[in-house]
Amino acid sequence: MMLDFWLQEENATLWLEVQKLAQDNSPAAFTKLRKYVLESLRISCTPAYGVFRVCASPSATITDGDQSITAHAGDVIFLDFLTASNDPAKFPDPDQFKLDRPEENYIHQGWGAHQCLGREITFISLATQLRCFARLKGLRRVPGPAGRLVSKFLPGTTFKVFLNETQDQWTPFPRTLQVAFDGY
Repeated sequence: MMLDFWLQEENATLWLEVQKLAQDNSPAAFTKLRKYVLESLRISCTPAYGVFRVCASPSATITDGDQSITAHAGDVIFLDFLTASNDPAKFPDPDQFKLDRPEENYIHQGWGAHQCLGREITFISLATQLRCFARLKGLRRVPGPAGRLVSKFLPGTTFKVFLNETQDQWTPFPRTLQVAFDGY
């Protein structure tokens, strides 16, 4: 999903910046690549869509922007990471790609006590993958349907599903994007 973001035509200028950074083996360049990963995940392909939680308090008020919702003990609450990652209160100009956003605002894999145990491993491995892909000469989508990642949101949700290889079934995992490259 992240590679699909980087191979979109509208991200070509950003991709050139990533390719330059990928040639630099310094820790500073890797840290910056990690920021590119965080922003690309925030904008288009968060690794986790959200989490369900059960309200443990007898009554709790949840404030979300201008809305307030009251939850009671036993109520199931869905915390939507995709919507939260585009909240203008936390991410001014949410449709813009910006590398100067505070890292604590990225909640792709939870935060604090509810943080995924693999959070840091995920972001480091994705930055490493991004570096490897960016070092490939002439990296591009293969022509035709195989070069496209086809997805849609389930009705009324922020959960994505993906068209399979034979284009006859929707699956929870992306499986169709094929790429080609000219060399290392």
